[in-house]
Amino acid sequence: MSSFVKKIVKVDDNLSKVIGVKKGAMVSYAEITKGVYDYIKNHGLKVSDKGEELERSMTPKKRYCFRCGVELEPRAKYCFRCGVEQ
Repeated sequence: MSSFVKKIVKVDDNLSKVIGVKKGAMVSYAEITKGVYDYIKNHGLKVSDKGEELERSMTPKKRYCFRCGVELEPRAKYCFRCGVEQ
């Protein structure tokens, strides 16, 4: 058994959402790696061999303010209504 599999990590809230295990579970580095790769594959986050992002869609995603929910311009750094940094 390699040392890669022997190392164990306690899963926090964010990691549990990515790899799909219960918060507080103890998982190996190998399980984390597999979970992250599966997340990347299932959410279309893979980049090509040339380092270029693969096209998901021709239409840009709509963005909304974290605080007030108003629709934002595609590259807005601040909300025009409440001023919160995005």
